[in-house]
Amino acid sequence: MMLGVADGVSQIEDFGLDASELPNELLRCCEELAMAQLLPDKSAKLDGTYRGPIPLMRDAYEATESYGSTTALLAILDNSTRIHGKLHPMIAVLSVGDCELLVLRRLKGQELFETVFHLKDAAHRW
Repeated sequence: MMLGVADGVSQIEDFGLDASELPNELLRCCEELAMAQLLPDKSAKLDGTYRGPIPLMRDAYEATESYGSTTALLAILDNSTRIHGKLHPMIAVLSVGDCELLVLRRLKGQELFETVFHLKDAAHRW
């Protein structure tokens, strides 16, 4: 349901901090929230309301205790988007920093892939 990538900024090690702590903790918090919001429990109830990748990342960040700096990217399979009353499964993407995302789709009956989405840097808004 969710793919997350985060990369700590190594310059904070000059201040005696472990650059991997914040990205690891942030992704753990994102995973916990995604599991509660995107996957129903055995009684088919969700633990929280999924409001999109930005609130999910914000809530995850607010739950962290580590110091540091990180880039981060989340790609979430969102099966709740409705357009004109019909469900339209989508991939919701959030990029913070200089992360890059490439979504490929296999061409029908071939081993080749085509690019369907390419996010080069945070300066682009999709």
